[in-house]
Amino acid sequence: PEVKQALDGLLTALRPMWGERPTVAGFQKRGFEAIFNSWIGRDLKDAFVVSADTGSGKTEAVALPMIAGACVDALVGI
Repeated sequence: PEVKQALDGLLTALRPMWGERPTVAGFQKRGFEAIFNSWIGRDLKDAFVVSADTGSGKTEAVALPMIAGACVDALVGI
């Protein structure tokens, strides 16, 4: 339940800036999934490389899953 709550909260925070159904690049989706799943323990990978053109959204691909993961941690008391 904490994972859903954290992801719903992130979506609620981003929706005013990104719109109701934002589109993301494939590398952003893959980056979010890989980093978030590692953060919450669904995967054991601990190193990631995100590579894309300047201004393409690398920061979002890396920062958003860490923010969501930190939210999950806070919700479970870590």
